[in-house]
Amino acid sequence: MSIKFSALLLAAGKGTRLLPHTKTTPKCMIPISGKPLIESWINKLAKCHGLKKIFINTSYLAEKVDKYIENHESRTLIELMHERELLGTAGTLRKLSSQLDEEFTFIAHADNLSVFCVDDFIQAHLDRPKDCEITMMTFQPDDPKSCGMVRCDTIGVVRSFIEKPIFAIEGRANGAVYIFSNTAIKRVRDMTWAIDLSTDVLPKFIGKIFAWHNQTYHRDIGTQESYAKALKDFENKEI
Repeated sequence: MSIKFSALLLAAGKGTRLLPHTKTTPKCMIPISGKPLIESWINKLAKCHGLKKIFINTSYLAEKVDKYIENHESRTLIELMHERELLGTAGTLRKLSSQLDEEFTFIAHADNLSVFCVDDFIQAHLDRPKDCEITMMTFQPDDPKSCGMVRCDTIGVVRSFIEKPIFAIEGRANGAVYIFSNTAIKRVRDMTWAIDLSTDVLPKFIGKIFAWHNQTYHRDIGTQESYAKALKDFENKEI
């Protein structure tokens, strides 16, 4: 693949729902199969042809992420962005946008545990419907009421979002893993009011988002229950 791209791993959250695990460990460093969660993201991305840079934003217990990255075999690919005060996911992307001049940018919440082929995801973006500017990973959730649910048309274009529905509904959930085209990045740059990607930015792209479904494994480990399930799922397994 000759196309160049950058990646942004969002890793600044406090992970308050995972206390006491996150009392001394940043959420992105929570271990799965004995390794920090963020390592699975770095390793997946580092294998991709065309990767230019991995940006990682930090804030809570940032020094622990810094130390880990300093000793990582892919450290020359990584640039850390410390946020003394959290900018919000949209704010982080907007601040970084001037450095993102490639055809597209891969974006993921680094507190997700996700098993998939990044090259397949990228290919889906390259093959997306003509008017779409973003490709979103979707997954089948255990509990739809805890997720942002996505409604798509017959060709996979997102037509509506239902944020944490009161009643369980069938369908796909937003996996918070995206590919933003350069055009989409420029639009976000102009959204000076936007704080959160999911609630502020994505609704402005309805009809311009292509959904790619992860049929292998995807889980937000943001709660004690979900983390326990992930540990069980990957007991004695490599991510």
